[in-house]
Amino acid sequence: MEKLWWGYFGSNYKAAANSNYSHNKNVNGDGQNGVESIVFDTNNIPRHLGTRTPYWTLPQSIVEQDISVPSEFKIIMVEYLVRHGTRYPKSDDMDDYLALAEKLRTYGTTADAKKVANWFTSSSLFTNKFLDAELSTAGNLDHYTLGKRTRVRYHDLLEPRYHPERYQFMSSELARTAESAMSFSLGLFEGTGNLGQSRMDAVFTKTLPLGQDMELAAKLSCPAWQSGFADEKKSVIKPQTKVFDQTHDIPAHSKLARRFGMSMGNNKGSDLTMKDISVLYQACGFQYANTQEAGQFCSLLDDYDRMLLEYRDEIKYTHKYGVSGPEINKDMACQLFSNIVNELESRIETDIKDSIELENNNNRKLADRDSNGIKSNRRRGVFRFGHSETIFFLSNILQPIRPEINGGSSNGGGPNGTVSPYKQQYLSDSSVGGDNRPSFDFIRDHKRSVGGDAKDYERFYKDDEFMGDWTLDQIKNRVFRSSQVSPFAANFIFELYKREHGFIDVAATTKATSKPGAAGDGRRMTGQNKRSPVDSYYVRVLANEVPVVIPGCIKEGNSDLSLCSWKTFVSIFEDVVNKCDLVKECNNKQQE
Repeated sequence: MEKLWWGYFGSNYKAAANSNYSHNKNVNGDGQNGVESIVFDTNNIPRHLGTRTPYWTLPQSIVEQDISVPSEFKIIMVEYLVRHGTRYPKSDDMDDYLALAEKLRTYGTTADAKKVANWFTSSSLFTNKFLDAELSTAGNLDHYTLGKRTRVRYHDLLEPRYHPERYQFMSSELARTAESAMSFSLGLFEGTGNLGQSRMDAVFTKTLPLGQDMELAAKLSCPAWQSGFADEKKSVIKPQTKVFDQTHDIPAHSKLARRFGMSMGNNKGSDLTMKDISVLYQACGFQYANTQEAGQFCSLLDDYDRMLLEYRDEIKYTHKYGVSGPEINKDMACQLFSNIVNELESRIETDIKDSIELENNNNRKLADRDSNGIKSNRRRGVFRFGHSETIFFLSNILQPIRPEINGGSSNGGGPNGTVSPYKQQYLSDSSVGGDNRPSFDFIRDHKRSVGGDAKDYERFYKDDEFMGDWTLDQIKNRVFRSSQVSPFAANFIFELYKREHGFIDVAATTKATSKPGAAGDGRRMTGQNKRSPVDSYYVRVLANEVPVVIPGCIKEGNSDLSLCSWKTFVSIFEDVVNKCDLVKECNNKQQE
């Protein structure tokens, strides 16, 4: 069984989605006599917080699992794309909070209405516009701890101390992404520098100017996307959100109206509206992510309410950033992805040259090499820091899946070391092996899963155009969940490996590297029988630190299904890289 990677936690979600949500009377002492109060379990709060989900709530058994690869694979480079960490609300969100507080004070007739209003006005989290969308203390910790884990995971690769040629940092031109980069670097290099008792190191972060940034904040540089989103908002998002509000009865709406002594309806002046319930839901997310406070706004909503409200938000996100939104969404990360591919390919070319040099010296250890044989001045990592939409846009290109292997290990092993049924089918299905493997478009167009159950693909590709009249079963069983795609500090990691064969075909190498820097060198060899140096290189993609499988990638003599040969990887995305001209597309479509 396999799932799109954002459905990896599906078993936990489904268990909650199919359970009986209880709404007991007067169990928490906050409600009015005879009025239902809401029971909540603080362990379940992060389950449905959408893009405001704190990263630290991901199960540690997932984050800390053994994701090692077979010993013959040596990592030579990593590329990170990371969303900024937990942030404060934006100033327009704060306007909504204060407006709702005033409404509760004016039209609410109970003590609870006044109490909730005070929750807003007494907290700087909801009132201090000086903190407008800034990275919070929790957000700095998100990235500091991610940097620490990165150091441990890639200890040998990251052995040399910081140098701008070895490690490159980039962020959009917004404080929250640049600060995220800094916090990450503090965790990554702590103890390796010469500054202070913690032996920190100063790092250089390149910021990409807003309005020109086609990688990390492309939506702000793309008139075609902006006009496309404006049309989508008018023609789909607003109407479908209205349909949702008319179709679905969120229990908290009627309960809180009674609890606050207010009428329930669509009168923005005096009624408690669905927009107001959505504001309370947003406040719950920001409060929980920043302070771990579960007893205020999050106590007003139970899992069932949050599940529906998360979906209500996802009507917007899938039409704003997903493949069902503006047509240009499928290309919005093409420049970012092309740069990642070209940087990895450049690293392959330098490694091939270094391998030839080593062979010409009879494999003697050279003075300028580290303990792994890598030249000390070679690029080890590129770390980019962007936004929630950066993650969404790259997902549109990769569309990765997370295999659920029987027995639980990430390398495909089943119980007692047996091969799982998933792996058996994956290896035995001739249509996904060798040169006859289906292309990404085949999988997409025919809704065919690589080596297993196609239902998740069908639900994603057919049903990802979320609509307001979806049934409760459709909502509960959907695969896409923004809380798993792009929580705070969400990330994609690209790992580049060299498989040690102990042999380099120098003649083939000379041919393969005749045009240094050309992204197509390895790609032109795809499908050739003659062995070339490029055959030794593999890539693995991780989503939120969990290995995923890229549709179209196949197992080629290794025991980890998530490892993809470089030649296969670039052949899958050849059109994405070679046909990308995002600047032209952003401006031409605007003029149509």
